[in-house]
Amino acid sequence: MARGKTESITINNDQNRLSQDEIKKMVEESQKFAKMDKKIKEQAEAKLALERLAYSLRSDLEDKENNLNTKLSDDDKESLRKSINEAIKFADDSQYSTVKEIKAQTAKLNTLVRQLTAKFVKEEQKEQKKKKQGKSEL
Repeated sequence: MARGKTESITINNDQNRLSQDEIKKMVEESQKFAKMDKKIKEQAEAKLALERLAYSLRSDLEDKENNLNTKLSDDDKESLRKSINEAIKFADDSQYSTVKEIKAQTAKLNTLVRQLTAKFVKEEQKEQKKKKQGKSEL
């Protein structure tokens, strides 16, 4: 350096930076995938709700102290078992089902359960009326 010779070093980091076009493309892709992710999440949540309902009902039906087991007729229990198994199979095979289709299956199972429970509630109410009438006649 004593001879008047100077050297300089310049460091540039331009080679690893993203261009504005690349950034824009990445943002557009993330938005596109966000919609897909939302759809997949909704499908997974619907499937989980169906499975939760079906397995809960199966457990209740097998519980010797639960009303579903003690109050339903054998035919009603069999009908419910069949619907539960269909719902579980549907959930297992629902990879390509829409959220609407999965929710329809859940609603179908819920409707059957409501119908069956309403049936034994009505029967209980009739029995209670008979008991009250029998006591009032005494």
